[in-house]
Amino acid sequence: MKVCAGSTPLLFSAWLRTAASTSTAMLRPGATGMVIIGTLCGVYFFYFSKKQEGLAKIPSKIGVYFLMISFGATLVYTVMARVSLLIGRLEFLLKDWLHSIN
Repeated sequence: MKVCAGSTPLLFSAWLRTAASTSTAMLRPGATGMVIIGTLCGVYFFYFSKKQEGLAKIPSKIGVYFLMISFGATLVYTVMARVSLLIGRLEFLLKDWLHSIN
């Protein structure tokens, strides 16, 4: 399979246009800074996993809090999706199939 010589810049420019148009909310400085701080502190927590004392303890604690919040949000989104599916299924059973509610 041959790849055209000039295809890489075209693919990158298409990706850049798509990323810029779909993620305008992430271009805000506050949101971008929070993502960068959370990522760096999370990596710091896992990379320097020996006992941390003094000032080295602060980014590790921040990383733990970011991880707890992100895993909690993921769990909540999963539960919300499952409850939404359950509500839809119960509505189908009670309304369309059994005709018990109007």
